[in-house]
Amino acid sequence: MDDLRPDRSSTTHFGLPRALDEVRKIKPKRTLFTSMMHLMDHEKLSEYLMQLMETEGLDVQLYLHNFLFYPVQFVSIA
Repeated sequence: MDDLRPDRSSTTHFGLPRALDEVRKIKPKRTLFTSMMHLMDHEKLSEYLMQLMETEGLDVQLYLHNFLFYPVQFVSIA
């Protein structure tokens, strides 16, 4: 999930507050935040997200790349 700005959402990206609201609604096992602007303080945000894990059970982590790759194994059906 993206969280482009620390303060607000735009028409195309979530900001941190909205992204966290969506995580609370969806309740996934783990969330990776991507697409952060330079305005985000990585260290402070990481500490805050660790607090959310302790207080709310939200496993939210920062993912430092804009593209996620998932390994896929193809199986021949022939």
